[in-house]
Amino acid sequence: MNFQYPKEVSFVLQDFDRIDDENFATSILTGTDDEGTLKTLIAEQWCLERQFRVNRIDRALDERTVVGPQEPRLAFSGLDKISVRKLLGGCGFQYIVDAGLGANAGDFDRFRINTFDETFLPSAHFEGQDDADESERANAFVEASTAYKEAVESASPEEACGLLAIAGKSVAVPYVSSLAACLVVAQAIRLVSGYAPYKSIVGQVRNLEGVGAHLGVQADRLTVGATPHGGEQG
Repeated sequence: MNFQYPKEVSFVLQDFDRIDDENFATSILTGTDDEGTLKTLIAEQWCLERQFRVNRIDRALDERTVVGPQEPRLAFSGLDKISVRKLLGGCGFQYIVDAGLGANAGDFDRFRINTFDETFLPSAHFEGQDDADESERANAFVEASTAYKEAVESASPEEACGLLAIAGKSVAVPYVSSLAACLVVAQAIRLVSGYAPYKSIVGQVRNLEGVGAHLGVQADRLTVGATPHGGEQG
């Protein structure tokens, strides 16, 4: 990806997590030498190598997180807790493109992309939903393991490649998050171009013909502070 004026592109990176061994097989930006490194630092280094401007916030998102006057109004989020997702609508973002991925052997290749705005808030979308506790997650994994084993045994050599790579380890794989990231960026392109984003995109990598998508409303022009960015449709 090339930008004519990369120094005019500004990112704010927020996270408090550090790289652990579970990330080595799931992230395209990390390696074993990065263990213990802040994830925001890894992302910052990637951005700086491309001459983008970066501000880092090495702390968790909570109810006190508010967008500053000159900070980007477009947010990309990839959170693993619904309780935190519900807070996104109160941060002051104009648009939030949120990606969610599967978590166990039965749904590891599922993805969901939501584009939130003032008419479609995370708190309303996730109303009545709570984070599953650890025992529920463990039970879900055990229940899915039988189907996982059957899938490996019945798959062709080509199909088994992705499945075998996750046997006995984290079920998340890089190509799922990479595809989801492409869909997230595609929504950003629609927004800055003045087109309506897709309100939701839901699917499974193993069955891309079955992806479902619902078009949202016409996008307002993105702003940074009082300055509008983006073009008109046409």
